[in-house]
Amino acid sequence: MVSLAKTGFENIEVYDFDTIEAHNFPNQLLPFWVGDQDTMSWNKATALFHLVHDLADVQITPRMERYVDQPLGEIVISAVDSLEVRRSIWAQVTNSLDTLFYLDGRMAITSMDLYAVDMLDEAAIARYEPTLAGEAEELPCTARATMFNAFIIAGHLTALLVAWLNGWSYPRHFYYNVRSFKTLAVG
Repeated sequence: MVSLAKTGFENIEVYDFDTIEAHNFPNQLLPFWVGDQDTMSWNKATALFHLVHDLADVQITPRMERYVDQPLGEIVISAVDSLEVRRSIWAQVTNSLDTLFYLDGRMAITSMDLYAVDMLDEAAIARYEPTLAGEAEELPCTARATMFNAFIIAGHLTALLVAWLNGWSYPRHFYYNVRSFKTLAVG
């Protein structure tokens, strides 16, 4: 969200029902303190509100709830760690006449997969939908992400959005392995 806000995006809504726990600090950019308050056990969307405001002077709209099937906007970025929730977001996106562009960022300790879907492009939709099949292996937070990878994926997601908005060419699927520095851009 900081990357989006620093790029100039202001109308940002974030859904997160979860609270901050000690194991989140090494893997997520969450504030330890806000003013004179310890943020431990705060809702993550609330903490993100303060972080984005402090670093980018932008006020996001925190939705302190689990995403189920709430209406979404013109641009949707899925950055969840559950394939089930990702499928729920996609169902809402495909049933909406409002959503024009969808980004899905998936990451592990040393790799990431990014998907960019122009919702007016039937071929892009058809290429993306098979990625939602199957069941994802549930891993602990410390096995899913590292902070450097989170920064890299945030930058790439923002770059994909900027490319789409400007009519520039962009890959529909981008894979990057941080350990081997290998990339694969498709489409």
